[in-house]
Amino acid sequence: MHPKIEWFARIVLLGVIGAGFFCIAWTAGIKFQGCAIEELNEARKAGIAELTDTVKWSLTLSVGFIGLFGSLILGLKEGPKLTRAAWTLLLAVVSCFSFAAYFALVWRTGLAEALFNGCTDGVATGILRFAFDALTYFFAAGLVILAIILALVVRQRTEG
Repeated sequence: MHPKIEWFARIVLLGVIGAGFFCIAWTAGIKFQGCAIEELNEARKAGIAELTDTVKWSLTLSVGFIGLFGSLILGLKEGPKLTRAAWTLLLAVVSCFSFAAYFALVWRTGLAEALFNGCTDGVATGILRFAFDALTYFFAAGLVILAIILALVVRQRTEG
């Protein structure tokens, strides 16, 4: 395998882990801010339900991907023959989905607090907005890195 690809894989892994821990550290100090208590109308209920469904699906898929790819990394499941770069990228994928699952849980916890406090404006701002964006970006990054791994495997098989 080309050395540039191995360096790329290492940089991706370090970037994912660094970004994830930076986001966790940044959100750890943010507290839910109170607001005026509002009536939860039908439009807001529908919007919150859609966001909740999106987070549920992201959480479910992330945990499934973590289990599948984690078992490949640990050797518990037989998988394709991968290069060192592909294994490194697979670690980055598991990291992406782990951070996505974490932020899905942060979002759901924040949503419960917002609804408990009657503060539905908080769903679209502050910590909840950041957690939703973070889970979306980490989930999408995991899918993109999976596509890169697939391209590496196809390239390896067509060259070899």
